[in-house]
Formats: sequence, structure tokens, C-alpha cells
Amino acid sequence: MNALLLVRVTFRTLSRRLLRSLLACLGIIIGVASLIATVALFNSGISHGKKRLSLRGERQVIITATPRGSTQVTVRNRELRSQDRLTVDDYIAIRNIGGPWVAATVMLQSVNNIRANGREISVALRGTDIDGLSFDNATPRRIVAGSMFDAVSVEAGSGVCVFTQGVAEELFPAGDCVGRYAVVNGVPLLIVGVASSKSFIGEPSKGDFEVYLPYSSLIRRINPTAYIRIFVEAPETAAIPPLRAHLLGIMETRRGNRNAEFLVSDPAEYRLRDSEAASIARRVLISVMCISLLVGGIGVMNIMLANVAERTREIGIRLAIGTRSSDILFEFLLEATVLCVLGGFIGIAFGIGTAALVAYRFGWDLELSFGVVLLGFISSVSVGLVFGFAPARAAARLLPLEALRYEA
Repeated sequence: MNALLLVRVTFRTLSRRLLRSLLACLGIIIGVASLIATVALFNSGISHGKKRLSLRGERQVIITATPRGSTQVTVRNRELRSQDRLTVDDYIAIRNIGGPWVAATVMLQSVNNIRANGREISVALRGTDIDGLSFDNATPRRIVAGSMFDAVSVEAGSGVCVFTQGVAEELFPAGDCVGRYAVVNGVPLLIVGVASSKSFIGEPSKGDFEVYLPYSSLIRRINPTAYIRIFVEAPETAAIPPLRAHLLGIMETRRGNRNAEFLVSDPAEYRLRDSEAASIARRVLISVMCISLLVGGIGVMNIMLANVAERTREIGIRLAIGTRSSDILFEFLLEATVLCVLGGFIGIAFGIGTAALVAYRFGWDLELSFGVVLLGFISSVSVGLVFGFAPARAAARLLPLEALRYEA
């Protein structure tokens, strides 16, 4: 049987059993669509997250104190040696000495209960200066009501603060917090503004309970031992290595060149670590989705075995009149492959459409990888060849007389 005739017979046979053919390739459709949609949305989410990172975040170096032998960033001051502890004076020294940087701020952190409007919640107090909102997050906050406290308030240690939207909504459901007072550890704080919430995939984060106030006010009035971090922004990523060396030099010099231990972050290390983690997660996703393709292949094999059983007498007649076993083998193998390829094409269309719809819903740019689409297509062909071979071989090995006597 020539190849063209074999293809015509195959398509005619599948068209006669159209519903069964579609059900047979349903598993392949779901597997390929899941593979393409999942990986495309994963890539889109990663790309969207990177775009949301500000350039400041890419160039940001953070100084944190660490106890000897520890790599933990968040520790209590009492766990540190005296020469390892950061102080506000360190931040002032960095600002006064200058160096290869364009901006700097300090961030003190303390967890306290805050009372206002007859309500009380636990919040993270952030003691900072007038630039603190733009340094504290990869996506900087902005003032949405009122204003940020000014440099005079920072210098004087005034009792003023800025709520995040989560705190404002929790304590003042009516939305009239600006100009009102809140109390922390018996210290009254005038609410001068409300800052935007952190966001995740475009939606405000739940439980974003943070309050910003002048660092001088936090350390003098509320918590003298608040944990301190110093943020420094490099003019460009290439300037980060000399900036780190410069900052460490300042810290050592201020401590009489004693062996003080500080963790000075390098954004490049975080980017590399995130990239490696994303690559591992992507490979795991592809592996899991390929398992669903194997399940689809088992479905195709079951349908093809049913086809062989149903057409046993037909196969016997064809063998009796001289059709070669190899032609029978190739015909059934081609049927299985065509089913899987058809499922692959439909799955690719569904996968791309689903990914595009979800990406549009979240406001992402669709990151569609040609390699994943090609992998989906090659996988569908491979599944057809692998799982279609057993039914095709079973059909080709039928004996004419036994096939002719077969009763369904």
C-alpha cells in the first residue's frame, strides 16, 4: 500500500468514528494545553514581577548587622556584639562622608500595638526619613492621602506618622484618618498621610499593616533598641561592587578598624538566586505537565486497542487477500499518531488562548515560548508513536483464519 493511499485510509477511518477519535485525543489536548498555558503564565508572571521592580531596587544595597557566624538578617540587637550594632550615627556618617551613591536612607523596625478610633491592632513601625517610602519596597509606595512628614519633623523627632492603606482601613473604616491621632506605647502620633499598599499581581496585599514615622521619633520616644537597616542606592549596577567596599570601609573605620561583621547585600546575588529558582520551578512544571501527556497517551492506546478488537474481521479479510502485516502495522500506528497530532494542535490552540486570557485578566504581557510550543507538538507525536505501537503490533500479528472466525 503506497503512502498516499495509507493516509487516505487513515483519515477516512478516523472520520467515520469522529466522536471516538475526539475522545481518544482529549487527554492529549488537556496535556498539551496545560503544558503551554502553565509555562506561558509562569514566564509571564516572572517577567511581570521583574518589570514591577523599580530601577532603585535593582541598584539598592542594604546594610544589616549580623551576629558572629550568623547569616540571618533579622536579629535582635542584644544578640550582637557592640561593634556589630548599627546605629543612626552610622547612617548619618554615610550621608556626610558621601561616596559612589546617589541616595540613602535608614529604616528602623519595631512591632507594636497601635490604638486609634477605639480600635487596636499590631503593626510594624518603620522609622525612616523623608525618602523612606521609596526605599522600603521593590515597588515604592506613594502617598494617596495627606502628605509625607518633612525633614523638620525628622530633625525634631516629632510625633507624626503615615499609615499604610491597610492600617487606615482597619482603624478608620470611614476613611477620615488624616489629622487624627493614634497612640503607640502611650505616645500620641498625629496622622499626616496615608501611603499605598504593597501589591501582588496587581492587587493590594492583605494584612499590610505598617506605620511610617521619623526614625528620630521611633528611637527616642518608642523603642531605643529598634532594629536598624541602612539603604543605599548606587547610580548604576556597575557601581555596586565599589559601593559595597566603600560602605564596609566606612563601617570599619568608625569602629577603629575592629573586625565588625555586617551583611552588605548585593542585588546581583539575589537576581542570580531568583533566576536559578525560577529555572528549577520551570523544569518541575514541564515535568509535571509531561506526566499528563503520558496519561493522555494511555487513553489513546486503550481506544486503539478497542479499534483493533472491533475491526478484527476486517483485518483478517485484508490479510487473507494479500495485505502485508507491515501495512496493517503502519496503518494503525499512523492512526494513533494522527490522533495525537490532532490533539496536539488543538491543545496548542487552547493553551495559547487560555494563557492569553489569564494574562489579559491580570494585566500581564504574554510571554509565550516557542520552545514550549515545539515541545508540546513533539511530545504529542512521540506519545502517538510510543502508545500506538502496541495496538498496531497486535493488529499486524493477527492470523487471518483466527481473525476471520473472530466474533465481537
